[in-house]
Amino acid sequence: MAELYTKADVRVWASEGGAVFWAPKGTALPETHDEDLDPGFSPVGILSEDGPTEGLSVDTNKLKGWPRQTVRVEPTSTEKTVSFTMLQNTPLAAELYWGVEKVVKAGTGARIDIPESIGVVEGTVVIEKHDGDVVERRCIELGQVSERGDQASGNEDAAGKEVTLESVGKDYILTNAPAFVEAAVTVP
Repeated sequence: MAELYTKADVRVWASEGGAVFWAPKGTALPETHDEDLDPGFSPVGILSEDGPTEGLSVDTNKLKGWPRQTVRVEPTSTEKTVSFTMLQNTPLAAELYWGVEKVVKAGTGARIDIPESIGVVEGTVVIEKHDGDVVERRCIELGQVSERGDQASGNEDAAGKEVTLESVGKDYILTNAPAFVEAAVTVP
């Protein structure tokens, strides 16, 4: 009888670190789990303790037959999202959260001009997670930051900038997890 499960396949990604990397739209994505990222990628910085949260929503249309029974289910749309809260207050965090295009000198400091109308911020994304020697990289050809969360200014928690991006286009995972390496097939 085949083994039903193995504890070796249970992952605790936050135990060993990882990062979210952002690059300009069109930056080359990696093709293996261990190759160096294109120099255009920058880490978004320290994230809140939950790390990145990945979401998947598939809407369907249920076709009914008579008498009131579902005879077929057709998918109508798919949304793949990633949410994370950046704790560091950096120009990249301001770009993703506010849509800031540049930071300008203001005397001996800097000025961050927040656009009157904040649009979608686009880029290429790699989310890297580690659990011991196991690596998983989610590679998103086009990430579009479409939603922003509230930013608190209290003294109990860090003032983080929460963003949610939608994955549009090519989206894949690279890993050296034994279960997937064993199941992988060669594509001609």
